[in-house]
Amino acid sequence: MEKKRVRRTANCSENKDCISELPDEILVSILSRLTLREAVVTSVLSRRWEYLWASIYTLDFDHRKTSGKITLTQSIKLECPELTETERKRYVNWVNCVLGQHRGTTIDEFRIWFDLNKSYARDINRWIKFAMQKRVQRLEIHLSGFRPCNPWPASCYTTYTFPYQLLLYPQLCSDIPWHTFVGFKSLKDLTLKEVNVSCEVLEYFLANCPNLERLVVHESEHLKKLRVVGSSLPLKHLWVSFCIGLKSIKICDTNLVSFKYVGPTTRLLVNNAPLLVDVSISHGMYSNFMLRQLSSCFSQLQVLTLSKWHLQDKIKRRLFTGLKNLKKLVLEIGVKDDESLLLFTPLIKACPYLQIFVFKVRIMWTSPLNKKRRVIKAVKCPHYHLKVVEIGGYYCGSSDFELAMYFIDNATILEKIIIDPRYQCKWYSISRIETKEEQELEQTRRRRARRQLESKVPPRINLEIL
Repeated sequence: MEKKRVRRTANCSENKDCISELPDEILVSILSRLTLREAVVTSVLSRRWEYLWASIYTLDFDHRKTSGKITLTQSIKLECPELTETERKRYVNWVNCVLGQHRGTTIDEFRIWFDLNKSYARDINRWIKFAMQKRVQRLEIHLSGFRPCNPWPASCYTTYTFPYQLLLYPQLCSDIPWHTFVGFKSLKDLTLKEVNVSCEVLEYFLANCPNLERLVVHESEHLKKLRVVGSSLPLKHLWVSFCIGLKSIKICDTNLVSFKYVGPTTRLLVNNAPLLVDVSISHGMYSNFMLRQLSSCFSQLQVLTLSKWHLQDKIKRRLFTGLKNLKKLVLEIGVKDDESLLLFTPLIKACPYLQIFVFKVRIMWTSPLNKKRRVIKAVKCPHYHLKVVEIGGYYCGSSDFELAMYFIDNATILEKIIIDPRYQCKWYSISRIETKEEQELEQTRRRRARRQLESKVPPRINLEIL
């Protein structure tokens, strides 16, 4: 037995490349877990590896992962760098080159992430045809990769329109043999960001993709109405954001599990969606109007996220009746630094079995003289199931301190308090690198939060300061 073991080791050392002896399927699976650039580099290892990369299952053309291939003239530290046409053409040529060499019959994921407009529609259409032919399972087209600092769409940016005719008349695509065309039958996940898409296109996907479980539509000006209707639809997760022309959303007789909406107030109809347990609504004013439209499914919700609530909005506790199964509540609000956050405690009281509460605070403006007001003593109200509390954007003022004390005093089985002093506006934090002054401010808040709370938190509660 020992001799055989030695003989195998010797053979492996003689070949000096045991990995290359693996079957093609395993090697391609390994390469598919690398970035596209890393996978292509392996072609120089030997003849055995020369064309293996061309059969990988994942084609991720995210500009952030290909910066070595696409040389940008602007620094990455700029908030909104303007791309030149040369940089766009270089990206397009690179994608075309890779697709021209791909040998695989199927792909799991196809992702485009770059700032392109309608002048490149012919190339983008060709990429979509390629994905259809390869029976793609996850398709993402994101055409604003260099403008993360703009939280609202601009008409001059979202100009590329998804080709509805390509879906209706695939036989007109001369570069795809009719007998090999399968459409999007294998599609499971579709993400369209800053792509103009009509309600007809989305209805086609919902009706003709028997495996589609996740749909994301972001910044589409052409979308006016969205209908997700029918118990036969496989769709489980729906996310619609910043579609400023959207007039109505109808969700009826479906098996939808999660729904997320970000944008201006719109007409929302939710009826007979028994599996819907996770809802997120983010918008400006008129929050109560949106809540009334959701009330029919309150009793089944387990996770509820409400964003961009202002303290000027009147909180009506009666709107939240029926949240008897809610386990997690997330509030993301903008406040003045002297406003009491205890005004939101009626929402927590309306959730008798709440276990996790996340409160993300964004200071929108400061009081004129930045005066520190007196800390308000909260009314005693026990919470018997609350285990985890997280306060994001903690700025060590009177408002967030009294909120933390409210939970310390009232949550009878509280296990953990998470304090996050970082700025909570997502698009803002993604789009820019923190200055030295901002980093120092966060460190100062961490020290202050520790001094404020460590002596107040009983030993049974774990205090975690991020």
